[in-house]
Amino acid sequence: MSWLDLLPSSEKRRIRKKMRSPEVYEKTREKVKGPEELEDELKVRESLADIKFGIETSSEKYSELKEKMDASISESGIENIVDINDTSKESVKALEEGLYEIQIESDNSNNPEQIVLLPEGNVSEKIPLQKSISEKFI
Repeated sequence: MSWLDLLPSSEKRRIRKKMRSPEVYEKTREKVKGPEELEDELKVRESLADIKFGIETSSEKYSELKEKMDASISESGIENIVDINDTSKESVKALEEGLYEIQIESDNSNNPEQIVLLPEGNVSEKIPLQKSISEKFI
């Protein structure tokens, strides 16, 4: 016997009707990705995995990526590469001076991996690149 059995029939009808309404269904339904979205996501994840493997195993690939990143920062400015609103002044200064490491990490379990910059020094921030810039390096 469930809690639903203890309710009057009019209340049961109201609950069943509400559970079948398109609005409730739309809210409770998970977003299903189509084949194109899955294929694009797979390509991005493969590219990030290749970059991560390359920078962890080859200092040449890491140096090449760092040079590209330095060039982007000098061309576009640090404000256009990362979101500096939530970043400390020490971190911004380190990034502008080129004192940072590049890693591929996820900020939490829900978000996919992305390219992050780790300023050198006593700063323990992971600063993700803006999405458009990250796609440029992938």
